[in-house]
Amino acid sequence: MSGMSKQPMTDFFKSTVRRMVRSIGQFESGNIYPLLISQVEKSLIEIVLEEQSYNYFHTARVLGIGRSTLYRKMEMLQIDPRPRSEVQSVGDSESSKSLYSGR
Repeated sequence: MSGMSKQPMTDFFKSTVRRMVRSIGQFESGNIYPLLISQVEKSLIEIVLEEQSYNYFHTARVLGIGRSTLYRKMEMLQIDPRPRSEVQSVGDSESSKSLYSGR
């Protein structure tokens, strides 16, 4: 954000969250916060992983978290630890294995 003012970023984020809240439609009272937070967190981690070429050390550093926290969040949010191109080339038998066991 070096050349970008914080206000346009804040306005953009607010309008994006507003659209997300409106698009949820019917939801039970009390569950919108964890739903939105998990979606934002998942998207953020996926984008940073892609930008960092799935290098977990660099991804964790950019996010400001430890690698073990990154692994835990990826598992909790069901984020595939491999690039999409690699995932598509793996057979069905391989996809049933835990992707997090070989760290």
